[in-house]
Amino acid sequence: MLCVIGLITWSTAEVDGVVSEMINPMWLSAVTLENITKQIGKTTVLTDICLTMKCGQICGITGENGSGKTMLMRVIAGLVSPSTGKLLFDGKNRADANCF
Repeated sequence: MLCVIGLITWSTAEVDGVVSEMINPMWLSAVTLENITKQIGKTTVLTDICLTMKCGQICGITGENGSGKTMLMRVIAGLVSPSTGKLLFDGKNRADANCF
């Protein structure tokens, strides 16, 4: 089983030069992983992970030792790049989302 713990994203809106921040509505996807694979040398650590988490959703990560839980969190946090696949924040590529 693979889930992720409590990710919430923020949006900014500008009206008449005033910038305000607000939490994204619950129906928007906060984080989407599309076919994420991570290889280190010849070892495949994550294989074809697909996952969508809504804003405010609280989940947990479970799995045996060495199953890739920490590597998944490192990919989502931007500490390591996936070998293949897309990581999206509110539908935007992680590199374009200005999240970090």
